[in-house]
Amino acid sequence: MLFNSFQFLQFLFFTTAFFFILPFRWRAWFLLVCSYYFYGCWNADYLALIFTTTVSTFIIGRAIGNTEGRRKRQAFVFIVCLINFGILGFFKYANFFSESWNAVFGYCRIDIHLPMADFLLPVGISFYTFQAIGYVVDVYRKKVEPETSLARFALYISFFPQLVAGPIERSWQLLPQFSSRLKFDYEKILNGIMLILWGFFQKIVIADRLAMYVDNIYKMPNNFSSVQLLVALYFFSFQIYCDFAGYSNIAIGTAKLFGIDLMRNFNRPYFSDSIQTFWRRWHISLSTWFKDYLYIPLGGNRVRDNRLVWNIMVVFLLCGLWHGAAWNYVIWGGIHGLLLCVQIFFSRYGANSMFRVSIPRYIKVLFTFHIVTFAWIFFRAPSLKNAAEMISGLTHFTIQSNELLKNTGLNGYEFTLSIIFIAILIGVEKMQQEQMFNEFWARRHYAYRVIIPQLLFFSIIIFGMFNLSEFIYFQF
Repeated sequence: MLFNSFQFLQFLFFTTAFFFILPFRWRAWFLLVCSYYFYGCWNADYLALIFTTTVSTFIIGRAIGNTEGRRKRQAFVFIVCLINFGILGFFKYANFFSESWNAVFGYCRIDIHLPMADFLLPVGISFYTFQAIGYVVDVYRKKVEPETSLARFALYISFFPQLVAGPIERSWQLLPQFSSRLKFDYEKILNGIMLILWGFFQKIVIADRLAMYVDNIYKMPNNFSSVQLLVALYFFSFQIYCDFAGYSNIAIGTAKLFGIDLMRNFNRPYFSDSIQTFWRRWHISLSTWFKDYLYIPLGGNRVRDNRLVWNIMVVFLLCGLWHGAAWNYVIWGGIHGLLLCVQIFFSRYGANSMFRVSIPRYIKVLFTFHIVTFAWIFFRAPSLKNAAEMISGLTHFTIQSNELLKNTGLNGYEFTLSIIFIAILIGVEKMQQEQMFNEFWARRHYAYRVIIPQLLFFSIIIFGMFNLSEFIYFQF
């Protein structure tokens, strides 16, 4: 069930209506049933996987809470990691490792062919697996008490607004909300509707329109001019941001309808003036998960230089692999890791302070944006060969402005709309940075409460691309 489908809107309407009609004691159970129905709409067979993750994590979490010995507690953490990462590894990475080893065997002329599995990747498995692991570690660290209700814990793992693509919630933030008295909150509902509309605008009006151009370019990069490749490069930067941030806004807004607050997942990342700042603003729930549960346990930045490089590269290479079972994702993560290492060493040895004084912030923002945009090539390209063709085409610069839209899937009108909507996105985020919308909301400004939601709604109806395309992060 896609967020950008009429089926989801019907589901959301009836779920919200019945939620507030039901007595309080049944509301969490109702949300759990709705969440399992929501997930089952993709593939009911995979409900067994999420149920296995839920039950095993719940039981072992209780066991950790009832155990005092440190080694025994660590053993329980190891077991739950083995179960959950084992399931994730089998379904997501089995074919990747088979393909990689088959390539090595072929290069070495060894007559061995590892078998390839034939199954679909369970939707959202990377997200709810990390959420489950985070809970167990929190219990081990005694940051939270073990959950005593299997139903509440099952809802924590499967809560439908953030089940498929996050945000990856922390147990100490989300679980207590299911125990509180979820009630009708007019302010939260208004804020939630606004976020949902903005999320639909980002996805249906901006991202899906840009995808038409980007998809055609990346299919056969050799057939297009360098100018067309460059436009596709910029378009994808905004496409992936609007696609994923749009999903996150819909998820956060949907949760608010039920009185539940989810963590913010994006904070104007393309206004970042460094790679380090970018990762504090992009996919915040994932970057902080890696920081809390991997980077800091490895020693963080309070280590020697060589160890620091190791810690950073391990985190970012695994971050790349988390995004997809392919070497291009690993390279994408490695690029960001190397760039972050360079920045940290500049900062450690004093060069960064001179860098800040001598160069205006807007120049650093533009520089960071272009580095991130270049790295997206490896994220978007379906193969390393395709990425190499993109880079090669960009280096052989040719100007063919009259063929800018040829075979790209966009006509002049749609291309102009794309530029206009990107400009609107940048303008809105600039206003958010200046806290203008917050001031309007605090003063109950009529334009913010009534006019802007209506403009968003009619813009979606008039300019939306209703082709029911999946969100990019559904594949992860």
